Amino acid sequence: HINIELFYRKKEMGYLQVFNIPKKRVKYIIFSHYMRKNVIALVIAEMVYHIAAGVTYIINGMKFILPLWINLCIAGGIILYSAIVISIPVEKYMRKNIISLIKE
Repeated sequence: HINIELFYRKKEMGYLQVFNIPKKRVKYIIFSHYMRKNVIALVIAEMVYHIAAGVTYIINGMKFILPLWINLCIAGGIILYSAIVISIPVEKYMRKNIISLIKE
């Protein structure tokens, strides 16, 4: 999924480099954009989980809420995984020549 989006954003990456924006800054812009989306999705998923667990507790009296430290471990693992999955394709595209990014 991220490779497809980066394929369509490669001209943007090339033009940012043409206007003398350092590669490190371009990487940060793209990486932070995708991480922001993932963190927002994680927060929404956590809210839905707590609402569903609360409704289940009210209706059936069953408690499904995990301890806080388990939630934090799961969230940390998801964020770490997202960072790795995002940084590898971004790094691949940033190694390309500026001209090859703009022309294709």
